[in-house]
Amino acid sequence: MSDRDIRPANSKSTGQREDAGDYAPNPGGETLPQPTILKQTFIPKDPALAHTKTKAWKITWPAYSAGTDVDKIPTVFSTKDGALNSFNYLNSIDSTESYKMNFSLHFDNRVLVKLDTDLWGKLDYLGFYTSHHFVDTNLKNINTSPATVEGWVKNNPGILESEWLNPDNRDDEYDDWEPYQAGDIYLFRIYNNAADQQYGVIRIVSMSPIVIEVYLAVPHTVIGEAGS
Repeated sequence: MSDRDIRPANSKSTGQREDAGDYAPNPGGETLPQPTILKQTFIPKDPALAHTKTKAWKITWPAYSAGTDVDKIPTVFSTKDGALNSFNYLNSIDSTESYKMNFSLHFDNRVLVKLDTDLWGKLDYLGFYTSHHFVDTNLKNINTSPATVEGWVKNNPGILESEWLNPDNRDDEYDDWEPYQAGDIYLFRIYNNAADQQYGVIRIVSMSPIVIEVYLAVPHTVIGEAGS
């Protein structure tokens, strides 16, 4: 996708979550400047492909001064509700909130999922294996173009599952990856169980400021279908 914002009718540019009464992305009284989040939804124009739509977030972080406590910078993201929170905040509340998060986007200039060693060191997963179900998020760094990603998310988000399964997209050894750079693109899979899996894309748009786009394919009921 181009660096210009694509703003459909229901897009929203905000420093807060979209739902009325919700809180700023990094609640808890912290005073750091907050990222700006533009939320969008893309529905394919072709009715044959419109059973899946794309939820999209474009996140722009302000430039933080040297010496800023990285634990207070919003970095951990949930595709369920678009929440973006800091390590400090998540560790100050019930640890089960951390289980709802999918990945860290800003910290260390890398995309980190829950099972990364670096993320284990930052978040308190109390009783993780014994008492809590967790959502497993997997990641692949792929070599494709922004134009290709734009075609997927705007016109045919259902293709993301087959792209994840594409044998050419093999790179899922994310523990060894270098810090990301502008232009890097990742596929991700959210695995709840064998019957409930979701697919999406993360695009690193810019490094100065840090701008990252997150896309998630979700079911969509086509108007006029029985029961709609």
